[in-house]
Amino acid sequence: MRRILIMLLVVALPVAASAAEPKAKAKAGKAVPAKAEAAKKTDAAAPEAGKAPAPAPAPAPAPAPKPEVRTVEAVAAESAKPPPPPPTVQASAAAQAKEEGLALLAGLNLGGLFPFKALRPSVGASLDLGVVLPVASRGVALLAGLSYAQPTSSGTVSDPRVDSGSYDWTLTQRQLTVTPTVLYRLTGAFEHVVPYAGLGLRISMLQQTVSGSASGQPISPTVEKATRLGVGGRLGAEVAIGPGAVTVEAQFDWGQIDTVAAGAGTSLSGATATVGYRLLF
Repeated sequence: MRRILIMLLVVALPVAASAAEPKAKAKAGKAVPAKAEAAKKTDAAAPEAGKAPAPAPAPAPAPAPKPEVRTVEAVAAESAKPPPPPPTVQASAAAQAKEEGLALLAGLNLGGLFPFKALRPSVGASLDLGVVLPVASRGVALLAGLSYAQPTSSGTVSDPRVDSGSYDWTLTQRQLTVTPTVLYRLTGAFEHVVPYAGLGLRISMLQQTVSGSASGQPISPTVEKATRLGVGGRLGAEVAIGPGAVTVEAQFDWGQIDTVAAGAGTSLSGATATVGYRLLF
């Protein structure tokens, strides 16, 4: 009995092994295609993940502007207009208009007074105020000058009425003079120099003090005041320096005094040479 069972087992084991082998192969065949399909899906997804995004579409071109329709009259009117001047011409025209407008004048002068008779030379100062008219390229000016000088004189006079037979005297003349003047300026002749000439009145307000001594004794001073009219002329030049101009000027004046203190025949005639500075604004 035992032998019969052993023989049956020997026969049955190979048969069972041969029957199980096809099933295992079938399962292995099914697993391999599944893995291959998963790999294909992974490979297909990888290029899609690395792919760059598609570019945005280009904007549509703007519509072309419509050509302007102009009438023959408009074209003719535009062609008849003169072209505008360049900016440099406009700037120079504005500067020229400013230079030719009304301007105020102020100047200060220092110099010397040189009388023609009796009185000695002295130092003087003057102030000019006026207006430059917008005519002849600012060539005409109206001035009012105010000047001050203090010339002196002295001498000895024979007089039998005094014990010494003569006496010494000293005259001090204070001159405050107003000079309304019409001035002509030669503008444009030179680049930085403006010659000028003027003519006007002289209104001299005088205070004369005479003092002296006789035989060593002082004589009481005598004070005399007077106002005298005269005429005066100017010749000079303005030299542009800085915001204004340096002036070099010579004045020639004439006027009679004829006072008791100064004596008969004395005059205010003389010349004045000055240097100053003048502003226009």
